Amino acid sequence: MAAVSATTSERPPSTVKASCTICFKPIGILRCEGCQKIFCFSDLTQHRNQLSTELDALADEHDTFKQTLNQTEADPRTHELIHRIDAWENESKQKKLRSQAVFEKWLKDYSNRERTTYLTSEILNVGQSSWNNSKKILHRHPQLQWKKFEQVSGYAQLQDEGMVVIQNNNQYMAHVRGKGEYSRGVHKIQLKIENFNNGFFFFGINSKSTPIQNNSNTTPSSYGWLVGGNNAVYLHVNDIIELELDCYRRFIRMQNRRSGRQHELPIELDKCQFPWVLQLIFNYGTRIRIIP
Repeated sequence: MAAVSATTSERPPSTVKASCTICFKPIGILRCEGCQKIFCFSDLTQHRNQLSTELDALADEHDTFKQTLNQTEADPRTHELIHRIDAWENESKQKKLRSQAVFEKWLKDYSNRERTTYLTSEILNVGQSSWNNSKKILHRHPQLQWKKFEQVSGYAQLQDEGMVVIQNNNQYMAHVRGKGEYSRGVHKIQLKIENFNNGFFFFGINSKSTPIQNNSNTTPSSYGWLVGGNNAVYLHVNDIIELELDCYRRFIRMQNRRSGRQHELPIELDKCQFPWVLQLIFNYGTRIRIIP
């Protein structure tokens, strides 16, 4: 067996796009929480580097000034001033750490915002078209409809508009794939085990180009985990499994929310090509729900 999709936030329609403070291009997507200016992703990195350089320069000035003061440390009148400088130094370090944390959060959010670029552009280009045309764009955009099961084989049944899959035929294995297709960004899928008879259960991904078939988990393009298999993944009824699909770093990770245990698998693109799709294989009596 080979080693075995994202939530988008819709930007409200607008007729004016924000402009980057530096390059003036109408592609501003991120706002600096300090100066409240808007930057494109490229210039935001430049802005952050500039702030970091300024902080480093202030730190150098502080060190030089403190060294001078240390030479007069015997004078009691200088002690209070040194304490004030130490407090300023600690405050500066905390500001730098906060700036770093904000920037890292921006980077994480950027992958989600990037996925909505096409959708926003399409809606803005509708112009004088009716809202019904806009709704058609929303409906057909794959990132807004990804959290569903779609392909089934082996007498599996879809329920709750594709959010639930169940296998009630004890003579066949259920082979199920999700509707979402993943080629870029980082995506998380939550699966709730609503019923499980401790039988065969495999979950992970496969390449969309690999046809759904019996024993799909044995194809070279299949990556994931077999419950109770050699990778020591165990499940209970009502467990919630979070799957993370990182298309940038090319790995998948699972975490059992109840036990906290997690496992990670690197993906070889020559075996499992983009786009990836969610894949489940299980037998009689199992019921799985996708949590939005």
